[in-house]
Amino acid sequence: MGITLGTAGHVDHGKSSLVQALTGINPDRWEEEQRRQMTLDLGFVWFSTPAGHSVNLVDVPGHERLIKNMLAGATGFDGVLFVVAADEGMQPQSLEHLQILNQLGVEHGLIVISKIDLVDAEWLEFISGEIQAQFAATSLANAPIVPVSARTGAGMAQLIQALDQLISQLPARMLQQHNPRLPIDRVFSIDGFGTVVTGTLRDGNLSIGMEIEILPQQLRGRIRGLQSQQISYTNVQTGMRVAVNLSGIERQSLKRGDVLTLPQTFEPTNLLDVLIETTADAPSLSHNQPLQLYLGSAELRCTLALLDCDTLPAKQQAFGQLRLQHPTIAQRGDRGILRRASPAATVAGIRVLDAHPQRHRRMRPAVIAQLQQLANGLPHEILLQHIQQQCLSWQELQQRSGFDSETALAALNTGCNNGLISIVSATAAPLTANSLITSTGYWNQLQANLRQILAEYHTTWPLRSAMPREELRKRMGLAASNFNQILQVLAEQAWLSIEANQIKLTEHQAQPNANQQAQIQALLALWQSNPALPPSREQWPKLEPELWRYLLQTEQLIHIGAEVYFLPKQYQQMHSWVLEQLAAGQSISLAQARDAWQTSRKYAQAMLEHCDQLRITRRVGDLRVAY
Repeated sequence: MGITLGTAGHVDHGKSSLVQALTGINPDRWEEEQRRQMTLDLGFVWFSTPAGHSVNLVDVPGHERLIKNMLAGATGFDGVLFVVAADEGMQPQSLEHLQILNQLGVEHGLIVISKIDLVDAEWLEFISGEIQAQFAATSLANAPIVPVSARTGAGMAQLIQALDQLISQLPARMLQQHNPRLPIDRVFSIDGFGTVVTGTLRDGNLSIGMEIEILPQQLRGRIRGLQSQQISYTNVQTGMRVAVNLSGIERQSLKRGDVLTLPQTFEPTNLLDVLIETTADAPSLSHNQPLQLYLGSAELRCTLALLDCDTLPAKQQAFGQLRLQHPTIAQRGDRGILRRASPAATVAGIRVLDAHPQRHRRMRPAVIAQLQQLANGLPHEILLQHIQQQCLSWQELQQRSGFDSETALAALNTGCNNGLISIVSATAAPLTANSLITSTGYWNQLQANLRQILAEYHTTWPLRSAMPREELRKRMGLAASNFNQILQVLAEQAWLSIEANQIKLTEHQAQPNANQQAQIQALLALWQSNPALPPSREQWPKLEPELWRYLLQTEQLIHIGAEVYFLPKQYQQMHSWVLEQLAAGQSISLAQARDAWQTSRKYAQAMLEHCDQLRITRRVGDLRVAY
């Protein structure tokens, strides 16, 4: 598995020269970069250390006008080589890069003092102390300092040794802990191969032949080829710098900031709940302030809604909601940077607490308590916050939590054992990616709501045997897939009865009152006087629509066609006669049916057309034959 390191530091402090000295490769890809001797865009090189570590190195530009390119490359760093020129020390862009790395939570790296051939030993000792003091209150406070000269080679052996030691101390990366997610930082095409995208694989694995999706555009394609360090692979793992050759997607449809993942695993979002921490020299941020968000490899315009304060001064934290002009892909735990557009400056770092929140009202204690739990809660408490008022599949809940699979499963078990979380499945059913998970409170609320809706329906329509399944789903406001799983579980409950697409409380029985029963008997008496010749429409007594519906629902009358009904016994006799004629190989004429049933032409024709609709018979000329 490859290690991805990045460079950082002020323009012209020797980052690219250092990279070339380490790898033998010039990271400046463009002719203009080489002519101006200044990195304008991201450079990607690789090398192996004496200890056998395979290293991908991302060289970022150091000029203040190219900060967005630097931020696009900073996603996915395992560590950083922070380069400071010995003759100049920390400069404005050095400090901004340091702030960015601190806000992104980059904790592993080396401070490389470059160009030591330009200073004497006394100055080098002084500048080393100055640099160490400036790093002291940051995430890189413990980074070793390594003085080098790319021009003379002084200190390079010590740098390589320090790199090996740094890499050996990096925390083990969890494999397959999430669905694969590749923030795209380059897009190009190659003759004969087509579209190629590159990036650092943040999560999961990718394999040749996989169907993939590019978000937020929701473009589908397949992986045609995979490379890392110009070596072809059949599959690649978390943390590797990869180039992905795509089939089925045009180069013109893609851009830096898009995300490559698997179909139906991530949902684009326009809202992010975040914990904001302003930088040490940031101007105060205000509610509804427009800002630029750098998340993954994307640059996004957004509006900051401060949820627990009106203004946020330097070096302070607050909860906020970022309202994005365009959708993006994120999950809990992702880190990003907020910048002010004019005058350009990095003003804060953010940590995503919820990538799919509701739009919040400000200064609400319940909202703040929820965000505090998402920021600092125990794993099972964090799971609970995502399912307080909804059901999520196990796969989606894991993704939203940002936990690896082992942590998420342990948190689920804790929540279930504490009675706080419920798995909506049959008791003996195994946990799968599609298993529904919710809070126990919401699960109880769902059941109570379902019972109440059914009870109200039975009260409103006492003669209806059950409520249509789809009407119940809409009243409950549930997605079809969730509703079906919920009903499968509740079908085991004695209080609920489900038949086909009809649902009722088991205790409910459709029963006409005495007056309604008398009306029904009076109407049925008209049919019973001559079952083969039912009364015409003009002879029917006035009957409320619900009673008609009840008669059909209980099959006391069988509907044949427009204004044509038969008693069940008469209908069965006519139906059986048709089947007997067909079984004997006989065709049926309208006159034969009329005479056999001792009915009129109108009713005989209605019954034969009914048999056609049931695909028992089909009409050939003036006759009916077996369908």
